[in-house]
Amino acid sequence: MVSNQASGNISGTVVQAGYIERLTIQVDSGRYRVGNETPAAPSCFVNRDAVRRKIDERIELARAADKPALMFLYGPGGVGKTGAAAYWVEQHTAEFPDGVVYVKLADPERQVLESAGEALGAALRKLGVSEADLLATTEDRAAQLRALCRDKKVLLLLDDAANAAQLAYFRPTGRGCVLLGAGRWRPSGLSPDFFGIEVPRLDIEFAHRLVGELLAEHGRSVTAEESAVIVQAAKGFPIAIELIVSRLIGASDRQRARLLRGIADRGWDALAKNDKLLLTAHLDMAYDQLDADAAAAYRVLAAHPGRSFETELAEHMVGGDPEDVADALELLCDAHLLTVDDNGRFHFHDLAHAHARSKAGPIPSELAWRIVDWYLRYTVTFDRVLSDRPRSGPLYQVESNVEVTRTAALAWLERERVNLAGAVKLAEAAGQADLAWQLCEALWGLYHLHGHYEDWIDTHQVGLVAARRCGNVEAEMRMESQLGSAHLGLGELDKALECFRNSHGLAVAIGHRQGQESSLEWQGKIELRRVLAQEDVELRRGHAREALRCFDLAWAVADDPREFALLRLQRCRALLVLVEFAAARDEIVPAGEYFEPTAETDNKAKCGLESGRALAGLGEIDAARTAFATAERLFAEDGSESQRRIAEGLRLQLDNVQE
Repeated sequence: MVSNQASGNISGTVVQAGYIERLTIQVDSGRYRVGNETPAAPSCFVNRDAVRRKIDERIELARAADKPALMFLYGPGGVGKTGAAAYWVEQHTAEFPDGVVYVKLADPERQVLESAGEALGAALRKLGVSEADLLATTEDRAAQLRALCRDKKVLLLLDDAANAAQLAYFRPTGRGCVLLGAGRWRPSGLSPDFFGIEVPRLDIEFAHRLVGELLAEHGRSVTAEESAVIVQAAKGFPIAIELIVSRLIGASDRQRARLLRGIADRGWDALAKNDKLLLTAHLDMAYDQLDADAAAAYRVLAAHPGRSFETELAEHMVGGDPEDVADALELLCDAHLLTVDDNGRFHFHDLAHAHARSKAGPIPSELAWRIVDWYLRYTVTFDRVLSDRPRSGPLYQVESNVEVTRTAALAWLERERVNLAGAVKLAEAAGQADLAWQLCEALWGLYHLHGHYEDWIDTHQVGLVAARRCGNVEAEMRMESQLGSAHLGLGELDKALECFRNSHGLAVAIGHRQGQESSLEWQGKIELRRVLAQEDVELRRGHAREALRCFDLAWAVADDPREFALLRLQRCRALLVLVEFAAARDEIVPAGEYFEPTAETDNKAKCGLESGRALAGLGEIDAARTAFATAERLFAEDGSESQRRIAEGLRLQLDNVQE
């Protein structure tokens, strides 16, 4: 028997409870250091002393008041806000030993905001928080960031902030922290403790200096008259000067004369209202100088749902000889319409992508199909590696000979995450409903493991509608279940329950046995989640009994050894809540025996964890300690650090239990 009391000589922390569902032990590891991913400061930097001085003064005032420094740089697009911030960061990085984090909050030209939850997730990852430890909701992640920055010296640089709500989520608490935002205007509703710093256009003197320094870096120069044309056209915007100079570098005398005549004739009068029009004038000139093949490739690539892409996809989109496609990509890079990184991945500048779309017009349905189909095939290939759950998509019914590691599969899916979400919406816009739901089904593994809940819900709402449009009831059943899993992950239990009830009804309607079993099992999991929200013992037991009822219903339609093993695992958890330790042990033993010879490390670890809880409840302390140690080792092998810590905490807790 276990006596639930503390006695004898005890030191350290003692936790007493009738039942512990989850135990998290957090240890402060002291100072940490993360990589600085802030964009590189401009190589030529002029006339921003006043901005840097204001930043320094504001930080001194904040520290004197024992508060974090909150600032916002604002000014029209292309004026050099990010450059000014990056230059200041470069000079002051050493003052932030706990990390410098750069997050881009929006794509202004496409009027697309990064979701607050995903942006917070990016910041937390850069500060060393693992995927397993990321909390689910936006509010929880904001609280997690505040807690992480307390008593630390962290710099948060938030680029292209569009509204006050975005910035509010990132407010740090540490007095040594600095939040430096940047955007095109000072957001309305910004709290008074945010200090606004306007980044003005360059004075004429400094604009001429920038022209000269940029050209001198490449051993080139212009006459005073030519510099005046550039400065007059740029209207004090550094990005406009940089773009014009980039076209002059490497140009022949004839090309340079033609370019400067075009600038003098067309001007940049629209810049004060909309810098996109200003930059489009430059992009138009670059586009007009492309050969026919490169211009056609530019228009085709405009259809891509994101701003970055691989060479292989470009070849697939453009078609023809891969060497010709490679030549076109090089020409587009030479024209500064694309850039290529060290990994050979191509990128559109924000404005260049919008410009390319304006040249391309509506996306042809056949091109949209090629893009989505390419992403679907690769996503299915990599998703297969993540689990052997049942799927409905036709590509899953074809055997794959591709060998890829789990790590590589997840890395590709994560790298393409934005493009994949965009591909779902592209399929929807092109009327390709069948591809839309299939791609959603293939994304479940990535979303489930990495917790991209906002992307998950956005795409699967599209996928659900797409399945209905196809009249594919089985696909609709899958979408309801996968959408329910997302809501469950966010703790939106009522929404999750509605999805799984819908899924169950659809499964019954078409006689889909596995769908019935799965949806009933998930309804039981929802009831187990409700246990965590209850302090009243009887209410907790009521939810556990309802969970058992759902598992019994699932058992009645189950017809697969793995399904029975998983249901035994879930039944064990419910019985532990009911303090029926012997019955819980009787369920978990055969479940563990089933998973033992398999490669499912995660389920073996879960069985070990629940076995330890059952054994501890029965007073078999040594056996429980061994079970927890086994679970701890298996979770570590599977990379589940948060689960490993739970097993470790329960094992250590037994050291204080008196028999």
